[in-house]
Amino acid sequence: MPLTPQSLEVIRGDAVQIDIDIDDGAGALDLTGASVSFIVDMLEKPADTSTQVLTVTGAITNAVGGLASFTLTSGNTSLASRVYYWAVRVTYNGDTSYTVAVGTLGVVEEVG
Repeated sequence: MPLTPQSLEVIRGDAVQIDIDIDDGAGALDLTGASVSFIVDMLEKPADTSTQVLTVTGAITNAVGGLASFTLTSGNTSLASRVYYWAVRVTYNGDTSYTVAVGTLGVVEEVG
């Protein structure tokens, strides 16, 4: 199933919570026994992990309902102001991994 990119924007240095509803096209993806990661990269299609700037492990808030939450601290969002690319990866049994959501993350300076 093709992923529809989603745009997110944060103010540099602000703590934010990102809630994700993970769907496999037929309904909520069962996250029972899985772990979830929110990965931020400088490149849209990186060749490797050398351009990753952030990886945050999320909390599964409703496994059967496919709901996960990621808390980005002020330290996490203290990145240079620019557009980054993010992905949410679901990992089962520690080794089988799937990208389930993608998009852009704009980090902007606080106004004022």
